[in-house]
Amino acid sequence: MERAYLKGSRDRPTAVCYDVAVKSMRLDDNAGGMTRRLFVTLALFSAIAAVGCKSRSTEAAGVKATKVLVAVDFSKADEQSGTGEMIRAVRAAATKGVRTREIDTRDKDRWEVASHRYKIVVQPTVILLDDADKEVRRLEDESKATVAALNADLQSMTKR
Repeated sequence: MERAYLKGSRDRPTAVCYDVAVKSMRLDDNAGGMTRRLFVTLALFSAIAAVGCKSRSTEAAGVKATKVLVAVDFSKADEQSGTGEMIRAVRAAATKGVRTREIDTRDKDRWEVASHRYKIVVQPTVILLDDADKEVRRLEDESKATVAALNADLQSMTKR
């Protein structure tokens, strides 16, 4: 089996997904084995897509978001992309009284602190926070569904 190790550590396998994917993509003359490998590969990629790309909500009953934290490269604000739409939507909500905090990923010092504190690994990321700075909802990526969810959340925040 081929293995991938990060940071030169041979003691700790850090890329198990890579192991499974490489092993399962090898072709075999055995039709049953090939079917099983194909199934494992599809299951692996489905799991990665479901966990890694989906916006996740940690909203508890009765908890309301009062602040918006945006972590993105703000040079993309004028672009006609999901990222640009998200930036413009948050800035528009700020003019209507929603408290916002912008973390520009180009500012390495602020980005490093914020990414560790809020566990940000994807750009763009929008985190809705309550009064105690606890995460209520997290929106990651620039898909149309994420932009629509952000617009709905911001609209409900501006109605209060």
